[in-house]
This record gives sequence, C-alpha cells and structure tokens, in this order.
Amino acid sequence: MYKLLIFDWDGTIIDSTGRIVSSIRAAARNLELPLPTEEASRDIIGLGLPEALRILFPASGDEVIEPMTRQYAHYYLGIGQPQFPRLF
Repeated sequence: MYKLLIFDWDGTIIDSTGRIVSSIRAAARNLELPLPTEEASRDIIGLGLPEALRILFPASGDEVIEPMTRQYAHYYLGIGQPQFPRLF
C-alpha cells in the first residue's frame, strides 16, 4: 500500500490553459486595464503570478498585483466563470 501519492495535476490531468487565459483577460477587463492578448496571456503560464502580472502590465507597476490577484482568483476559481478545465 502506498502512503503517499504525488502527481502533476495541471497540464497532466487537466488542461487549464484556457481557464488561465480567460481569467487573466476577465480580471484585466474588470479592472479596466489594457487587455492582454490571448498569446501574451499563454506566454506567462508557468511564472509566479506577481512576475506574470509585471510582464503583462509593465506600465501599471506593482500596484496592479494585489487587485489583479484578487480578480484573477475570482475568475479562475469559478466565481465569475463556472466551467471546469477540460480533462485530457
């Protein structure tokens, strides 16, 4: 019997790319920030959220990180977007 099972959920079991991209764009739209392209939003996947936001919104400085993090979580967790990521 196994005592611990570890697996890579994101990108292995589910494909969350679409949800990440749509959540970033919805959060930016809600905060009236420049809307990043889908390509730019995909390109930051894998980075930490603060670093990703600095890349996507360089003119906004660090003051965008906290509100974008809240809004991104709102959409990513499904509060503003009820669908689930596609299973492989």
